[in-house]
Amino acid sequence: MKQTYGLIGYPVKHSLSARMHNAAFKHLEIDAEYELFEIKPGELNDFFSSFKERLSGINITIPHKEASIKYVDAVDKISDAIGAINTVVLENDRLHGYNTDVIGFLKSLKEDLKFKPAGKRAVVFGAGGAARAVTFALLFEEIEQIVLVDIDTKKAALLADELQKDGCNAIAVEKDPMAIKELLLNSDLVVNATPCGMKKGDPELLDPNFLHDKLAVFDLIYNPLETRLIKEAKEKGCNAVNGLGMLLYQGAAAFRLWTKKPAPIGIMKEALE
Repeated sequence: MKQTYGLIGYPVKHSLSARMHNAAFKHLEIDAEYELFEIKPGELNDFFSSFKERLSGINITIPHKEASIKYVDAVDKISDAIGAINTVVLENDRLHGYNTDVIGFLKSLKEDLKFKPAGKRAVVFGAGGAARAVTFALLFEEIEQIVLVDIDTKKAALLADELQKDGCNAIAVEKDPMAIKELLLNSDLVVNATPCGMKKGDPELLDPNFLHDKLAVFDLIYNPLETRLIKEAKEKGCNAVNGLGMLLYQGAAAFRLWTKKPAPIGIMKEALE
């Protein structure tokens, strides 16, 4: 019987996940398919109520990574600490939640960006599910300081408080241009964990004049492959990567959780090119 997996989020039409996972299923001759499900926030309850009858597992993207945690029966330690999931596995009639974003982000950070977080300072834009995975991943790797910037200052402050309780030097600041300029001058890494830059006409995440060649830049967006931030960072001499590597590595980790088989990374990477 064919198994169905998929991605839920809003929007999802930009996603390359189906291409990647379907190539992996085909290569390993697994009778399964991966679909994209555009689920609005108000539709999440209905989606999960029929999950077990229709699906074997899913990935979760913006804006559902935090809200979905209440619909699963169990979560792993990392997801529990972060408060967000991006992968669900149906096993023995129970829904298990995981966060493979942490694995994906750290692997791409180290292998693609060649960045080691220990003892460094980071500025992270965003305070949602993706930002939670990024900041806790940096915490696990002994980052020296994390500064959170988000239009929802209350949400950013709450995340900073959580990180502080786990021993991280974390603060939240308002999106004030001069404050951000000062922060970036004294930072080693900037991460965009917001959707800003995904659509044409999106406002600038930050003033490109604040970028400098000692700064590593990681934009979690992968479609478009070169966002305005990535383009401007490269022009300033920054080492910069998009979210394609993170997508690949988190997807490979999810694939293994679903199938109990090693993911064919080469095939999945080829499908993304």
